[in-house]
Amino acid sequence: MRATESTPSFYLKTLKPEDLEPYYHMVSRNRERLNDFFAGTVSRTQTKADTKAFLEWMQQAKAQKQYYPFVIVAQETGAFIGFIDLKNLDWHLPKGEIGFYSDQDVEGQGLMSLVLPQFCDYCFTEIGLHKVFLRTHQTNVATQRLALKSGFTREGLLREDYKTSSGAYLDLIYYGKLASEASNSLRFEKVENEHPDFQRLVSQLDLELAKRDGDAHGFYDQFNSIQNLRHCLVAYQGTKAVACGAFKAFDAETIEIKRMYTLMEFRGKGIAGKVLGQLESWALTLGYSQAVLETGKRQPEAIARYKKSGYNTTPNYGPYRGVENSICFIKVLH
Repeated sequence: MRATESTPSFYLKTLKPEDLEPYYHMVSRNRERLNDFFAGTVSRTQTKADTKAFLEWMQQAKAQKQYYPFVIVAQETGAFIGFIDLKNLDWHLPKGEIGFYSDQDVEGQGLMSLVLPQFCDYCFTEIGLHKVFLRTHQTNVATQRLALKSGFTREGLLREDYKTSSGAYLDLIYYGKLASEASNSLRFEKVENEHPDFQRLVSQLDLELAKRDGDAHGFYDQFNSIQNLRHCLVAYQGTKAVACGAFKAFDAETIEIKRMYTLMEFRGKGIAGKVLGQLESWALTLGYSQAVLETGKRQPEAIARYKKSGYNTTPNYGPYRGVENSICFIKVLH
């Protein structure tokens, strides 16, 4: 199932003990569906007390780099609408297995076609895995199609490799994906503002903005110097630099997103959203909790991207106060 207009906007959030209530209710809603292929989850979430202990175990396992659990959260409502994890880690290779499910209320809306590639990118670029794999039953045609669409290769059939909660042994199809095969995925590099790829992309951005802004370009250009930017990011597809972004401190708790740009031929693939997500995650690690940004009303695609990524309009700030062509956004970071 491909993503459609009805596919909910989402973000991934590390599952923690304080998520007991929404996590327990999500599992309870889907318990019958999960019974065969998430038997461990079902058996360890029979009560809230069981679930609390399970979440505490997850937290300990993550601290030991043996398990990475995430919930999929609806951007608009904050509801838990799915789950994805990295498990069975072998740090000698290193590799790990991906498991996932979506909530019954969003089943069939193409959610996982967006989540799985993003999670694979995270496994390769942030965790540093060489390989990820997943296993699925022969009857699960949707997951088989999803795996192939997400760049996995079918590597074989594992005979009687899984035991259901009823005691049945099942054959599973094994799909693998290597970091070196992720040329259609993105690689992100944190760079200095003097990095040639970052400067090259920014130069192309400035040329495009000069055409769009017209006579107003001189006004905006004075706020877009990269000289004082200390947190810059370049996205690569293969060896080609295809997008960039940056941020700077706005106040003690807030960053300002700057210099977002994607090459024309790579637009429409969700790359800008991924760059934005990387910048937000970076800011969170530095202790920031909020992001603001400004864009022009003559950039409808940028406005749509920011709204889809969970940004809300806010009164124009700083030098953009009273500027008719400017529109400012704000987002609380998770």
